[in-house]
Amino acid sequence: MSKTNGTSAIQPPETLEQWADYLASKSLPLLDATVSSVNRLSESSAQSVDQICSKLLLDPGAVATLLRQVNTKNKTRLSSEVTTLENAVKMIGISNSRQALKRLEVVSLPPNSFSLQHYIKTVVRAYHAGYQACEWARTRGDMIIKESFVAAFMYHLGEMMMWLHGANHMKLIEQYQHQNGVSAEQAQLQQLGFTLKALSALLNKKWRMP
Repeated sequence: MSKTNGTSAIQPPETLEQWADYLASKSLPLLDATVSSVNRLSESSAQSVDQICSKLLLDPGAVATLLRQVNTKNKTRLSSEVTTLENAVKMIGISNSRQALKRLEVVSLPPNSFSLQHYIKTVVRAYHAGYQACEWARTRGDMIIKESFVAAFMYHLGEMMMWLHGANHMKLIEQYQHQNGVSAEQAQLQQLGFTLKALSALLNKKWRMP
């Protein structure tokens, strides 16, 4: 696993579709706190797959990588979408899952750059959104609690990816919003021509996120 500094040397695209294509070729990094859970992901581990996945679920890099891998390989029209980490690991295999996660770059905490600081802040907000979605699903007696967490977590995918691979644009959005007293979505439309919500939706579609 290598370290990441949250920067990209490639000239960024312009339209929503171009940004989505560009970012879809990237990966979310792994948080360093997740590495120990990845290392315990083995056939001989004393912990069950469910126990380890409950820790991996807190890291969008792990969530996106495993669900993306299993769902993009499982592309037949009649195939059902894999919606939980546990099922993804079981379908990919423990060894292959561990290898896929070990190929990711690793973000050390505390983050050492402006873009990574904002990435972590977005991850924290995404986690709280996922937790609230779980509680709401539990209150209603839904049977898809974990799926609700993943869906709410990945709702912030566009923002997370932009802080990693388009941080200068994100800075301009924040500056425009503060200077003009407009909403975040208005600032995004002004600076990007689309909203981060729309980018998340398109990225989730391209990665076949649940």
